[in-house]
Amino acid sequence: MVREKKMDPTWVWFGSKSRYFSAFFLLLLCLFFSPLRAEANPFYQVGAEAVVPLPVPAKQEPRAVGVEKAKRTALERLLSRMFTRADLEREKGFFDGLLQGGKRLTDRVQVVGETQRGNHTLVVAVEVTFSAKGVAAALAEKGLPYNESRHAPVLLLVRSQGGAEGEAAILDGLVQKSVQEEAKAFGIPVVTPMGDMDDLSHLSWEKAAAADPTLQQWAKGRYGTEQVWAVAVQLAAAGKGGKTASGSRVQAQLLGSGASEVIQASASSTEPLARCGEGGDNSKCPAPVLARALLQQVMDRWIQSHTVNPALLHSAHLRVIHGPKLAQFSHFTSRLRTSPGVVNMKFLEERATEATVQVDYQGQDEQLQALLNQLGAKVERVPPADGVPANRVEWVLQLP
Repeated sequence: MVREKKMDPTWVWFGSKSRYFSAFFLLLLCLFFSPLRAEANPFYQVGAEAVVPLPVPAKQEPRAVGVEKAKRTALERLLSRMFTRADLEREKGFFDGLLQGGKRLTDRVQVVGETQRGNHTLVVAVEVTFSAKGVAAALAEKGLPYNESRHAPVLLLVRSQGGAEGEAAILDGLVQKSVQEEAKAFGIPVVTPMGDMDDLSHLSWEKAAAADPTLQQWAKGRYGTEQVWAVAVQLAAAGKGGKTASGSRVQAQLLGSGASEVIQASASSTEPLARCGEGGDNSKCPAPVLARALLQQVMDRWIQSHTVNPALLHSAHLRVIHGPKLAQFSHFTSRLRTSPGVVNMKFLEERATEATVQVDYQGQDEQLQALLNQLGAKVERVPPADGVPANRVEWVLQLP
């Protein structure tokens, strides 16, 4: 007869508590650290849609045709966020080759929408996740510097003048909508004011045009934006006698983007402005053309100031001592990951009170150290060991 061995109840209670505590601590680590390690780089997640005329040729499936067209559009959008118009035109042959072989750069494709308009058109919307390593490897073949930083979120203010009675209000709405729609192609998050009493007491077009830091700080707290754009739109008659019945001509200036010079554009259309405000297809209206021209200039300047040059790319191993303050450490790494110049970040080692993080940084070591100090870390440089690459530094960070 085998007698069942009974365990000491005290040991069972403390042992189980120990196991519960360990499991709880591991769960905390997963909650704070796993998103940083597993999350795909948002810069390489691109949405796009394609319009497929029906019917399609025999042996082709409309949905598959739409997905392939949308994937190409998504890659075009990604390239337009990485390179200026001049870059894309100068290396047109190389980029055309990338578009033809885009499949090798794609990690995942998800169909997020499918709409049939009557019997003649199918619209397919997709979200494409491109491989950051695959794109970097393809660009390394040409040694091209490129941008890998998402544009800062924007709060948009529009003020229109001129034209017949009521047309300025119509143009305000059209320009707002067009800027938001066109900004999606460049990955620029654009929001518009809610228009409540809080906005009325704080928002000022003149302050936005002057890039007032107090207004920008208020907008950041309320809307989560980094910039406040002020777009001035002037409507002039395209026909004779000051009438807009035969069309419209619109000029605009964009202020508050941080550009050293004024960003401006103009557009003309034979479509009456009142008809543009009725909804439907606005492709012949001036607002989308105007918005695209302004945003292209904004994006060119953003790319030029955030271009990654391999010669300035440094790798820093940061041993971050955070103690029991996991929430503070999570906030620190989130801010570091989205800071200007930080190209990539990943965890190398995790412990109860510290972690080792690798940061790939575009710029000089002094700039990175200044950034870490701004984020509240006390930085101590570790002397380089034998065999460590010249472009890698090792620092110990103490969080307060």
